[in-house]
Amino acid sequence: MKPINWEFEIPAEIETYFENNKFSEAETYFNSVVARKDPKTLPYATYKKAWCAYNAQRFQASLDLFKSIIDWESTDNAQNLMRLKNEALRDIA
Repeated sequence: MKPINWEFEIPAEIETYFENNKFSEAETYFNSVVARKDPKTLPYATYKKAWCAYNAQRFQASLDLFKSIIDWESTDNAQNLMRLKNEALRDIA
């Protein structure tokens, strides 16, 4: 794994892995974003991790990640964060 340039909240290079169907590589990078526990990037990185898991046919892991987004946004902790609850609800339906 090469070092991440944190000049932006989620570096474009991570998205490039995802967009090019390199889900394992993308998930590795999204794991590093989640590990930072930055509330500005945590919901989005978790959402993308859920899609990486889904595309790797790890459906239960994907479902658990989508549910964690829904649970997080249902608390007061989610003030002023990127809102992905509706997307997560739609995606698990």
